[in-house]
Order: sequence, then structure tokens, then C-alpha cells
Amino acid sequence: LLLMANQDHLILLERGVDTWNQWRETHPEIKPDLRIADLRGLYLRGVNLSQTNLSQTNLSQAYLKGANLTKAYLRGANLRSANLSETNLSDAHLSMADLRGANLNRANLTMADLSEANLYLTDLSEAKLQLADLRGADLTRSDLFAADFSKADLFAADLSRTQALNAKFNQAILTGICIEDWKINSDTEFERSLCDYIYLQNNLKQRRPISRTFALGEFTKICQVFQQSNFPKKPAFSSMTLIQETGFF
Repeated sequence: LLLMANQDHLILLERGVDTWNQWRETHPEIKPDLRIADLRGLYLRGVNLSQTNLSQTNLSQAYLKGANLTKAYLRGANLRSANLSETNLSDAHLSMADLRGANLNRANLTMADLSEANLYLTDLSEAKLQLADLRGADLTRSDLFAADFSKADLFAADLSRTQALNAKFNQAILTGICIEDWKINSDTEFERSLCDYIYLQNNLKQRRPISRTFALGEFTKICQVFQQSNFPKKPAFSSMTLIQETGFF
């Protein structure tokens, strides 16, 4: 049996953000059910969707700037190219959500579950992701400028070609991440981050160290090599070339 959205809740939302927010304020005990609804392209700036069931809901290209999505359930939701800038997604469940091309600039994703989420080409600049679960997430080509991943779990996340300038990974779990052609700088922080091994190419290729785990401080040294490098000037230059030239492995 496929459960669908509560039609009364859908009708209320279609009446506009002001009507919806007033209803939420009047009935704080109700947790709205909008699962599997088609909300493509809706203008929902500042909407209160906290604790709302939005699993598998289509919110692609929706305008949600400044929305309250705390503790919202968005597992498997379609948020492609949605504007989620400055939204509060703290403690939200976004496991396996499609966020390709979404704008999450300055969003609050503290303690959010983004495990196995698709964040390809996503703008996460200046976003707060402290204590977030990003295990197995695809962050390929995403913009992580000044994003804060402190104490986040990025086990097996794909950071290929990410722009991680000024990002913070302090005390984050980075074991199994892919760093193919990622970009970091001297202001990217890795203080007390935890990493046993990395991959130099996506699809779990070119594991380093090949069969052992990093010695204490070894991952930090590799990060320093990237921080000090001026990215590719040679046609065949890559993450693998850079690390091989360090002589670490």
C-alpha cells in the first residue's frame, strides 16, 4: 500500500505560505504529511516545514530560501536545483535525497542525515554541517567554500573535484573519501580529523595507503601538499600524480 500526502495539508499549502505558517502556529502538535507530493517549482520562501513528512516529495526547482525544515523527513526527496539558501535543515533526514544543483548557501545542516545523498554540483558555500552524517554522499563538483564540516561523518564520501577552499573539517571522519582533483587551500582546516585511508580516483580506485592505514599525522601531511600546490598546470597533472610525487607511498 502506497501512502500518499494528506490532501487537507496539501490544500492548505497551496493557499500560500502565510496561510500555511499561521496554521502551523495555531496547531503546533500536528506533524504535516506531504509525502510523495508534487511541489515542483513552488514559491515557498520562509515556509515552516519543520517536522514535516516530505519523503519522496518532488521539490525540484522550488524556492525555499529561509524556510524552516528542522527535523523534516526528506528521505529520497527530489530537491534538484531547489533554492534552499539560508534554510534551517538542522536534524533533518535527507538520506538518499537528490540535491543535484541545489543552492544550500549558508544553510544550517547541523546534525542532518545526508547519508548517500546526491549533492553533485551543489552550492554548500558557508553552510553549517557540524555533526552531519554524510556517509557515502556524492559531493562531486560541489562548492564547499567556507563550509563547516566539524565533527561530521564523511566516511566513503566522494569529494572529487570539490572546491573546498576555507572549509573546516576539524575532528571530522574522512576515512574512505575520494579526493580526485579536489581543491583546498592554506585556510582549509583538518585539525584532529580522523582518516585511515583515501581514494585518489572515484569508484573506489587507487586506495592510499594501498593495504595499510595512515600513520599518525600522515594524512595531515598529504593535505599540506595539496594546500601548497598550485593546481594543474601540466595536462596530465592529477591528485594521483601529486601524491605519488610526494614519495609518501
